[in-house]
Amino acid sequence: MNFTVQTREADQKGKGPNRQLRLTGMAPGIIYGKGEPLMVQMRVDYGTRFIHGLKGMVTPVNLTIEGKDGKSIVKKVIVRDFQFSNWGDRLLHVDFMEVDENTIIRTEIPIETSNDCAAVKLGAVMQVIRRKIPVRCAIKDLPEHIFINVKDLVHGHSIHMSDLPYPQGVKPIIKGRNPTIITIAGRRIAQPGDEDAVVEATEAPVA
Repeated sequence: MNFTVQTREADQKGKGPNRQLRLTGMAPGIIYGKGEPLMVQMRVDYGTRFIHGLKGMVTPVNLTIEGKDGKSIVKKVIVRDFQFSNWGDRLLHVDFMEVDENTIIRTEIPIETSNDCAAVKLGAVMQVIRRKIPVRCAIKDLPEHIFINVKDLVHGHSIHMSDLPYPQGVKPIIKGRNPTIITIAGRRIAQPGDEDAVVEATEAPVA
């Protein structure tokens, strides 16, 4: 996943200049990391859509900054903090942190599953308990998603966080327990010769 965001270098920092920026439809921001902090500004409507589009994920962003001299530079950053208006419909401020390919971050990775689960074809229900997995990895190792093959899952089986096929360099953040990610539950249809078929199964317990 790769975003490119347009910003401009801001002239001053502080509550007064920031308030003046907002009156002109701009949202102030600051980039921390390598060297001195750099003040930037972006259109409020554009910045609001951008932050909402991240959906809470820590995602590397290519930040294009138009300097006061008219020249542009690009910095790879992540969003560290932001502030919205009380109604959540207007970006007030955003903090960026400059990163490189080896910077270690903590974020959540969405999961994707195959759609050919054998148990579902027999009437069971596949319940996805968690759709994002907390992980720790370097920027260069950050995957767009984690794919889970559910083809061979049968009724009553579950997949836990430690069972997932993590790419090299990606470590799950498991605190004290091993959460359930997917479980197969619900009704399934008895097949010929299947003496143990469950007609009205109860939901599998969630860890």
